[in-house]
Amino acid sequence: MVLTAGAQHGLLVAINALTAHQDLILCEALCYPGIISLVHGNGRRLRGVEMDSEGIVPDSLRALCRQEKPAMLICVASCQNPTTVVMSNARRAEIAQIAREFDFYILDDDIYGFLTAEPVEALSSFAPERSVYLTSLSKSISPALRIGYLHAPAETLSRLTSMVRTSIWMPSPLIAQLASNIITSGIGAEMLQTQKQEAAARQAIAAEVFHGLEVASQPYGYHIWVTLPEPWTSDEFANLARAQGVNISSGTQFLAERSGHTRAVRIVLMSPTSRSELKFALTKLRSMIESAEPRLYY
Repeated sequence: MVLTAGAQHGLLVAINALTAHQDLILCEALCYPGIISLVHGNGRRLRGVEMDSEGIVPDSLRALCRQEKPAMLICVASCQNPTTVVMSNARRAEIAQIAREFDFYILDDDIYGFLTAEPVEALSSFAPERSVYLTSLSKSISPALRIGYLHAPAETLSRLTSMVRTSIWMPSPLIAQLASNIITSGIGAEMLQTQKQEAAARQAIAAEVFHGLEVASQPYGYHIWVTLPEPWTSDEFANLARAQGVNISSGTQFLAERSGHTRAVRIVLMSPTSRSELKFALTKLRSMIESAEPRLYY
C-alpha cells in the first residue's frame, strides 16, 4: 500500500512511475478531465476507447492494442465519470484478459466504487499482477481529507514510493492519521452511508424533474449524464445554463480525443446546499431543454 495526497496525486504517481515519456495510455472515450490533463501534461499520449452501456468495449480495446501497444489503461469501472456506467464482472474479466494478452498495466481508479447499487469485484482483482488499485476518501467521506491509497504489485512499490517522494516528499502524516482514525472508529462508515442516502434522495428528485429525457444515472450516483435533444449542443447548453446561474459541465470537457463527439452534459447533484435548491436548478434546466430554442437565452 502506498499513501498519496489524494486520488489526483495517485494518478500522477502511477502514470509517472509506471510509464515513460511518449508512451501510449488508453482510457474511456469519455473520461475525467483530470486524467486528460495529467497524461498530456506529463508527456504521454492518450487514446480513448469506445464505450457502451458497460463501459470500455473489449473489441475496440483489442483493436487499438493491435495498432500500437499501450503502456497503461486507466479505467473508472464503477459509476464512471461522466457516463455513470458500471462495468459487469464479466466485462472486467475480459478487459483484464486483454491486458495480459498485450502486456500493459491497468490503473483501476475506483474512487466511486462504494456507490454501486450491487457489489462488483474491483477491476484490478482480475489481473492483480499488472494492476494498480486507486481510491481516496474525497468522495466517500470528505474532499478536505487529501489522502489516497494505491495498492499495487510488490515489484512496482519502489517505483511508486520513489515518485511520491519526488513529487511531494510525503503525504501529510496528520491527515493520514486523521483518515485512519475516521476509518477505524467506524465514523467513516457512518459518513459514507449518510452520503449515499443523500445521493439517493437527490437522484429521486432528478428522476422526477427529468422524467422522459435521455438520462444516465445510478441509484446512489453523485451526478447524472443527460443527452440533449437537437438543436442543442453540449457547449452551448452548458454556457447558457451558467449564464442562468446553474453551473454544469459540457460533455466536450470529457472527450479523451478532440475527434470525439457528444451532445450530453454532466449535472452534479451533490453541489447544491439543499434539495430544494437542487430541484429549483434542475427545473430551470428542464425548461431550457424543452424550449429547444437556444437563442432565447442569449
